[in-house]
Amino acid sequence: MRAIHSYDEINTDESSIFILSDPDILNLSAKEVRVRQHELVCQKFEIVLGSKVTIDHTDEGAPILKEFPEINISISHSGEFIAVQWSKSIQIGLDIQKPRDGLYKGRYYFVNETEESIFELNNDQLLIIWSAKEALYKLKKGRVERYKESLVILEIGEEFIDAKVEEEQVRCAYRQEKKFLLVYTL
Repeated sequence: MRAIHSYDEINTDESSIFILSDPDILNLSAKEVRVRQHELVCQKFEIVLGSKVTIDHTDEGAPILKEFPEINISISHSGEFIAVQWSKSIQIGLDIQKPRDGLYKGRYYFVNETEESIFELNNDQLLIIWSAKEALYKLKKGRVERYKESLVILEIGEEFIDAKVEEEQVRCAYRQEKKFLLVYTL
């Protein structure tokens, strides 16, 4: 069993988040990365829950803890970082992204007309919009008819993002660091 590299933990009123870091993951193949991520997440949950766990997936592809189906989880990874949000009381979704250039070029795939009229669409704002939409998509377990139009970012504040998923208002929190951006639903 390899050591867990905990980076940070965040607790909200109804969910908890842990961020793990494993620089060795950058040297693995895509298949090995997925296996390693599952190992790390399971190890962390074993510590938190005091019991062995296995990650499985729903038909929609959402992760679940096989031994604890009552716990909602959301998992994201980018580079050497793995983020996990979990809750016993609410549906949740999160996304972690390492900063990268070139989002402006691909904005037509995820930015809608409403967002174009509200935001500057610089690289930082585009990363927040992209990551927020990924977290919202996970919140809805992939059951979103039209990604670009159904997930609308309405406001990006200092710590919070207000969005609309179809007709439902949703608030996300975010944390932007040099090494990553983390967005999670509240």
